[in-house]
Amino acid sequence: MKTNKSIAMGVLGLASVSLMGGAVSAYGGGMGGADRYEQMRSIYMSATSYEDFQAKMEVIKAERQAEREAFKNSVTKTVTKLSNGVEVTMTSDDAAVVEKLQNKPEREAREGSEVTKVKTNIANGVKVTVTTDNADLVERIQSKAERVKKGGRGHGGKHGRGGKRGGRGQAPSAE
Repeated sequence: MKTNKSIAMGVLGLASVSLMGGAVSAYGGGMGGADRYEQMRSIYMSATSYEDFQAKMEVIKAERQAEREAFKNSVTKTVTKLSNGVEVTMTSDDAAVVEKLQNKPEREAREGSEVTKVKTNIANGVKVTVTTDNADLVERIQSKAERVKKGGRGHGGKHGRGGKRGGRGQAPSAE
């Protein structure tokens, strides 16, 4: 009977890759996609049931959330408005946090973007200068920097502009 259970778990594991997508987003943070997938796969394969897998993923999710909160609480962020954008300084007394700030890769600007972003490492953190020659964008950049400084995510809520899943331009789902 154990063989049938193993086969069923294996088939379920292969068939539930799309179900694991929700757990991937819930797991969040830290590792890249392939590393995260391999860790999740390992947890899934060692689980005795899908419910056991979900419980283990909830523990990992809580640990990641605690790590993010500790990181966020150890960073001091200062936003200075410039005539053409903002200068954001992020510092910490924790050497590990400073290293993470300094080594975090910056997103590439979109092709044709009118925004220039320059990251400079400083002794206890980083300084990021975001500028543009477009007056309309200056206001948006400054507004977003202020929202993020106050602890927001800079864009309407946890799941995009409307605060619900669906993202930009889509009707929120009925949750």
